[in-house]
Amino acid sequence: MLGRQVKTFAGKPNQFPNRLRAAAPTMKYEGELLVQVAPGVDAAAVEGMMKRFWGNRSDARLAVYQNVWVAFRSPDGRPLGLWMPGVRGLGVPG
Repeated sequence: MLGRQVKTFAGKPNQFPNRLRAAAPTMKYEGELLVQVAPGVDAAAVEGMMKRFWGNRSDARLAVYQNVWVAFRSPDGRPLGLWMPGVRGLGVPG
């Protein structure tokens, strides 16, 4: 069974790691996290955020997220990417 959570983040993209760290344990580190981003955030910004997330963590720190997917959406529901934070570079922009 796939677990799913919906989160809206008020704040800046640099707060994403903390929000993911808080949400993943409630999902038992498995499932899909749906994230609605702020107005004006595009697929390129989301991809950049994921690259920074991966770049700031060792493989061991990323491994805990290996079964978590993050689906990003704009406020109007437009898809902005589907990413797996536990595997460097694994995802689809837009």
